[in-house]
Amino acid sequence: MPPTHCATRISTYRASITDDLTALYSRKHAFEIIDELCLSGTPCSLIMLDIDDFKLYNELYGSREGDHLIQRCAKIILSALIPAGNPPGNRFGRISHLKTRQ
Repeated sequence: MPPTHCATRISTYRASITDDLTALYSRKHAFEIIDELCLSGTPCSLIMLDIDDFKLYNELYGSREGDHLIQRCAKIILSALIPAGNPPGNRFGRISHLKTRQ
């Protein structure tokens, strides 16, 4: 298969498992990964958050600004979780594998 087909398939696959707005894993894909990790006995963590008064923010400033707020929240979370030099798209930062203390 020519490299362009591979790149297209990879791009299509990434688009199918991530949210367009935030570039975070889709809920469905995140729970599939969590199921895999739980079945294998691998400790993991998941961050879910609720943006207080988001509906009001959206009504006051419009959906475009609401989208920007969601993007900023996602970037803050990812910047706190992804080590420097680790590209987004890696599982780390979306679903973190926990290391147990020895």
